[in-house]
Amino acid sequence: MIDRKCWTATKATILIVSFTGYASAFSTSLPRLSPALGIPFNPTSARISRTTRPGVIQMQSQQQESEIPVGEVSIRHALSGPGDPVPVPRTVTQVVSYSVPTALGWYGWYKFCVEEELKERFSYLPWYRRLGGRWTLGPFVIGLTVPQVLTLALGDSLPEWFPALSLLGVAWIYAVQLDLYLRINLMAKENGFKEPLQPLWVFVPVLFNLIVGLRQVHWLAKLNALEK
Repeated sequence: MIDRKCWTATKATILIVSFTGYASAFSTSLPRLSPALGIPFNPTSARISRTTRPGVIQMQSQQQESEIPVGEVSIRHALSGPGDPVPVPRTVTQVVSYSVPTALGWYGWYKFCVEEELKERFSYLPWYRRLGGRWTLGPFVIGLTVPQVLTLALGDSLPEWFPALSLLGVAWIYAVQLDLYLRINLMAKENGFKEPLQPLWVFVPVLFNLIVGLRQVHWLAKLNALEK
């Protein structure tokens, strides 16, 4: 029989290879993007200004190039914090190449930045759909770690089911991730695209969850570049 540790290492290797292989389908640089239908567009640089009515956008040409021209994203900007005043596009290749060596530590930073930026982007949505990075990641980290730490510290004085409370943190991150996909679809519709994501794939382990997660990173980068 195959040693359990060897089999675990093999599965981890397959997952990482699949993750990076799928990511390689996307270019490191963002492609030039098509404008929303029926809206005048300067392909060199443009800025979107949203009205107070949700879903209504206007494209305004700029005389000067934006700080990050459409189609180019530097490493410095990809590593930066929440964009001010416009979110920074972060490509799939960059997110994967920074997240894998850090054991998804950098992905947590990416998630924090994205939620902070989308909090401002969707200012017209209810508060519970624009929680920001702190309220997105905070309950997840606390819910996941505190039951385990208390179990290690207090041991037999706690009931057997107590460690399972960590599932509350997992349930929270699934819920906010589902809403993230819904917001990316809304963002795409506001820019004249069809909804690119299948939000319910978040509940299908490994393959479909991975694919929709990568597509979310890719499409958010494209839409941020367009709105830049």
